[in-house]
Amino acid sequence: MTTKVIYRIYPDGDTIAIFPELPDDIYGYRSTIYQHIGQHGGAYHSDIVATTRMASPEDYSPLHNELSNRGYDLVIVKRESQAMRDNRRKDAQQ
Repeated sequence: MTTKVIYRIYPDGDTIAIFPELPDDIYGYRSTIYQHIGQHGGAYHSDIVATTRMASPEDYSPLHNELSNRGYDLVIVKRESQAMRDNRRKDAQQ
């Protein structure tokens, strides 16, 4: 099964992976996220987008490799769509 991922980068250079279809709460409002330090967690997509910029392949390559080594089959997307939000909320309620 493939997992959609959005890579963003903070001003300090820390890269974050957002899984727009994986819920982190029972309502599906928060997405599952992953960083080198702290690893899995959850956050509101809009909060991350407000404080980051899109990561380039050069930026996210180490994090992408780390996630692939953890068993993720990743599909990189640039932004969250309404369909992704709907899927996340649907999955949260199951």
